[in-house]
Amino acid sequence: MSRSKGGNAAVAQPEVTVVIGAYEAMPYLVECLASLEAQTIAPERIEVIAVDDGSTDGTGECLEEFAGRAPMPVTVIRQANSGGPSGPRNIGLDRATGRYRTLAQCSALQGGGVGHPARSGPKGRGGMAKIALSDDGVVGPTAGRAGSQACGGRVRPTLAGRQWPVKQEPEVVPRSGTDRNLLPSGRRGRQVFFLDADDRLGHEALQRMVAMADRAGTDVVLGRVEGVNRGAPKSMWGRTLERTDVHSSPIKYTLSAQKLFRRALLVRHGIRFDESLFTGEDALFTMEAYLRANGVSVIADHTCYYLVGRDDGRHVTKSGSHTLRFESARRLADLIAALVPAGPRRDRLMLRPFTVTLLPQFGPRFLKDSDRVRRHKLELAKPLMDAHWSEDVARHLKVEERLRLHLVAEQRLELLTEAVKFTAERKQAPALLERRGRRVYLVYPHFRDRAAGVPDSVYLASPREARAFPGYREGGTATVLRRAARRARHLLTSPGRPAPEPKTPAAA
Repeated sequence: MSRSKGGNAAVAQPEVTVVIGAYEAMPYLVECLASLEAQTIAPERIEVIAVDDGSTDGTGECLEEFAGRAPMPVTVIRQANSGGPSGPRNIGLDRATGRYRTLAQCSALQGGGVGHPARSGPKGRGGMAKIALSDDGVVGPTAGRAGSQACGGRVRPTLAGRQWPVKQEPEVVPRSGTDRNLLPSGRRGRQVFFLDADDRLGHEALQRMVAMADRAGTDVVLGRVEGVNRGAPKSMWGRTLERTDVHSSPIKYTLSAQKLFRRALLVRHGIRFDESLFTGEDALFTMEAYLRANGVSVIADHTCYYLVGRDDGRHVTKSGSHTLRFESARRLADLIAALVPAGPRRDRLMLRPFTVTLLPQFGPRFLKDSDRVRRHKLELAKPLMDAHWSEDVARHLKVEERLRLHLVAEQRLELLTEAVKFTAERKQAPALLERRGRRVYLVYPHFRDRAAGVPDSVYLASPREARAFPGYREGGTATVLRRAARRARHLLTSPGRPAPEPKTPAAA
């Protein structure tokens, strides 16, 4: 192992690659990089690949300064803005050599342009491999802050203070998405992590996550996430799990990319970020990784990641029009249908695109939409509802959610608007108990309205929801049998209770 000028260690195969796609990330990037530099895992066990996606706020210069002083190997790639987070992430994946991958999307709202990937070039000063990419796809190496000089709208990279001759064997980067998504062959490492630059790593995060992956042998590791000035997912942090899967735990409700991924999994199945999507691309990536993984680990007893709210509100997760969100929901549902056979497991996974991505479009904000936008939303939802909405999916939802999505599926705009108004008022629907309390109907709008024609089954509360209402009796054949079985077990296991005498047949 050699150590280059500036303290950067060059190793054949680090444990984990941290990929940072950065766009307009200042000043949050400073703390992001500080949290990375403070990790307790040995510097020679990690590498950093940072892609500056056309920033104009000093993000690129901050990354270069970090590369010059960081104790671990750092590669900085500077390119024209790609318009979204997927391109920079894929570039980082292509160059990753770590055993595990950690992806850090350090960016605010992306915008404009079509991304071009960067290719390897000579190493610059301090062991930092830096690549400048022109708007027309020509790349060349740079060194230090003398790096790129704008000239007539083009980027002319320089090396050691001299101009790199653009016409001398220029490397033209293919513009096709297929070529950009190819992983290089040869010896590569095992893990990768993605870090949002507005966010930061927790103390010992990488060390704990890599240790968990090695101990459990799982392909994906989730570290506990906490929100700072913004919300964060909570349902999956009940307890630490060395091995679980997407069907056995609520991890389907955290599909952001800030997780540890085993590189072999990504390569074996060609899992990439979809560059045609500008919102929800990380959900597709992570869901596919979950479904194809040999197991998933959850670290719930130690905060590994801090999700930081920006003062300007420019979070990547908040970007994108409603049109893009409908497309991302449809694509996620299509992915689930393609990889999971029809049945209860698929039905439960379908809750994710329906409740997290689609349903909010028909929440209180729907009332502020114009009539044109409301009708457009129904049109956009129709292909998804026609393909994937069913009674088997609906029965897993609460009545209020089920009613709204039923009306979306039926394209009943007027009825839907009334249901959304009821939801916005945060009212508790009255409960109607029937069949001696064994059935609970929640009386939301249009219940048993002949003109509306909404089936009673839409309003029928599941046992889980019905238990909140006094007078409910959980009945049915299955329940009676379960009670009889419990009574029999109690009789057989009670100490000191004499065994029942066998009955003799009555005399004829």
